[in-house]
Amino acid sequence: MGHFDPDLFDPLVAAAASLRAALHADAIARDKAGGVPLGPLQLLRDAGLPSAQIPVAYGGQGASWPSVLRVVRELAKTDGSLAQRYGEHHVALHALVARGTAAQRDRLLLASARGQWLWGHATDAGQPLAGARRDGESWVLDGVLPTASGAQAADRLLIEWQDIGGKRFLASLPADREGLVIDHALDSIGQRQSGHATVRLQGLRLSDDEVLGASDAPSTPFLSLDKLLRQSVQLNVSLGSAQGALVEASVYTNTSSRPWIHSGVARHTDDPWVQRKYGELAIRTWAATELAEQAADQLDAAYAQGPGLGEAQRDEAAAIIAVANLYAGETALAVSSEIFEVMGARSATTANGFDRFWRNTRTQTLQDRVEHRQQALGRWLLGEGHDCAPALFEPDTRNPFVARAVELRALFAQDAIERDQAGGRPAEQIRLLKQHRLLALLLPREHGGEGEPWSTTLRITRTFAQVDGSLGHLFGYHGSSLLSPRLRQEPEKARELWRRSTEGNWFWGNTANSFSKSLFGRREGEWFVLDGFRPFTSGSHVADFLAIAWEDPENGDRRFAAIPADREGLVIEDDWDGIGQRQTGSGRVTYRGVRVHESEVLGAPAPLNPTGAPAEPYRTLTPLQQQSVLLNVFVGTAQGALRAAREHTRLHAGVAYPADDPGIQRQYGALHVKTLAATALADRALRALDDAVAQGEALTATQRGEAAVAIAAANVLAGEVALEVTSEIFEVLGADAATRSLGLDRFWRNARIHTLHNPAEYKTRNVGRWFVSDQPPEPGTFQ
Repeated sequence: MGHFDPDLFDPLVAAAASLRAALHADAIARDKAGGVPLGPLQLLRDAGLPSAQIPVAYGGQGASWPSVLRVVRELAKTDGSLAQRYGEHHVALHALVARGTAAQRDRLLLASARGQWLWGHATDAGQPLAGARRDGESWVLDGVLPTASGAQAADRLLIEWQDIGGKRFLASLPADREGLVIDHALDSIGQRQSGHATVRLQGLRLSDDEVLGASDAPSTPFLSLDKLLRQSVQLNVSLGSAQGALVEASVYTNTSSRPWIHSGVARHTDDPWVQRKYGELAIRTWAATELAEQAADQLDAAYAQGPGLGEAQRDEAAAIIAVANLYAGETALAVSSEIFEVMGARSATTANGFDRFWRNTRTQTLQDRVEHRQQALGRWLLGEGHDCAPALFEPDTRNPFVARAVELRALFAQDAIERDQAGGRPAEQIRLLKQHRLLALLLPREHGGEGEPWSTTLRITRTFAQVDGSLGHLFGYHGSSLLSPRLRQEPEKARELWRRSTEGNWFWGNTANSFSKSLFGRREGEWFVLDGFRPFTSGSHVADFLAIAWEDPENGDRRFAAIPADREGLVIEDDWDGIGQRQTGSGRVTYRGVRVHESEVLGAPAPLNPTGAPAEPYRTLTPLQQQSVLLNVFVGTAQGALRAAREHTRLHAGVAYPADDPGIQRQYGALHVKTLAATALADRALRALDDAVAQGEALTATQRGEAAVAIAAANVLAGEVALEVTSEIFEVLGADAATRSLGLDRFWRNARIHTLHNPAEYKTRNVGRWFVSDQPPEPGTFQ
């Protein structure tokens, strides 16, 4: 997983990583000095990075936008100014590609690749250039272009202006052209060497051949991509700053920070508060990284369409880029400020230079007001024009099992409110799961299963939780109980159980609560006789088979088995009275002389240590599977709450049309950003679990630890977001929505009770300890 390690298999990113190491030595001094970074710009040229995106046919490397943006991010880890210059250079090249004639592209792209030109861009910021006039076949320009990006030390400059009649023009010219004066005065608090300047035009002459494309060409989605490209650069500069700040802070904390006087620890990194703080910041930064990757992929797909790009695909890309931009900016501001809390006062010196990350981010994020971007996102989410709204949190139904789950979601939604209020047993819904053959997804094909990865089951869990958190919970925990026999080193028994489960289409529950010493078994010949009870027995009330565990009353050893749910003496009390997850059956199961044959016992006795685990890493995956179920219920609950709230807003009036209210638009935009961030980190955790499970018995402790950290991080963020979204939807819906008949409160009740399974505090500390000290969490229940 790494501390934001770059993908060194990408040669461009590898070159940027090497360049970053060279830039780091004097990054602080250059930030203080400001001015033009001639040395670093030459290093960019020497590495061949300016021609990265120029097609191979013209002598470039033909790189994709995701590669370019990863280079931007890598450079920003130490030098936000250079990262921004590099990104803006490629935005300028896009203007040439999108607007230039074929002859202009052929000539300028070839020359740019050969000379490793760096491009800048100057614009009139929307105000007509009063001194623009025609002189024969040339333009003569006088005036000021107040907004110039990367103009200082550029080889080539794009200038954009509009005439008195409102027509816009774009031209390409050498940056040293007579009549073009670049004002190098820059007094910004951050991005001190980014090349921002004011360009003064003093009788500048341009030939028509230097004007790119037709000046009156109609705007198209492809031509409008320059704004999305610029936002993509901005978000990756912000993200790289957050990553760089966090990594440099962790190095300082390990090498220079001293423990707080009253902490009682020998090393600062052993302080639980420090670990928790690093955990919080790492979790946010990982989520921002995942969003940035999704945004880059969407941008790349849109860009690949060229002039054929449609509005719908452009708008979809714009939405995810806006989300990623907002989250990256907020994260970078938080990280670059809060690192000082964990490093302490001694870190806050100009010599250390940590403040440059905050100054760069603060400057970068002022280009657009946050509330305006949130409002625009909310307006899109609610459906501009009121006729339609984009699909929201729909899973990929190319997987046939996910497609079946989407069909079931619609059925489950029909009576979800009534069933939540009634509690009890979702018998009909379990019957439908069986009918749609979704219960053997995780079993190997050779045992009659579908051989699907955990990610499929968890995406279905998430889909069900959008309308019914109880069914999401039951379905996910069924998978964990079903697979539990293979972890007991009884392969023959596991295979036989799986064969019978597939043939019988069994639904599994459990009565194996780790922390309840309330069920004991005594030996009678070939039998164990069990008396006592288990609490929190999710799924027991609708189960065909149960994964169970009990303790030896004399030595405390724990034993495991799998038995039919209708075994004589076993009483499913079905007495769950939680405020949420009302149909999970998480109440008590009583054992009254229940007999378990030794052939049903799975594995050798294990010492009772709920926070411990076997030595073999692959046998410790159950907590990760269960935590993955929880986090996907959280994410699905947040998604479902936002979906339901949006539907209510679109159909019910509080003002003439509620979706037209700027405040409502802003709040929806903000909630959408948070929910997508949690979703992105949950998807990352899916990949981590799939990769760990795929290793089988070859799974190493390090691999297991990295998966545990990824899942813990996703769990923490998903829980926080679920609680926030399910509560704040009422702020946008108003009092009329707070009725039992609408049932919107079920989302909060489900999230609140489900997030109490184990404290986020422990998971956050585990993440922080791993980040700052490379110590993976010990296998156990609290991951």
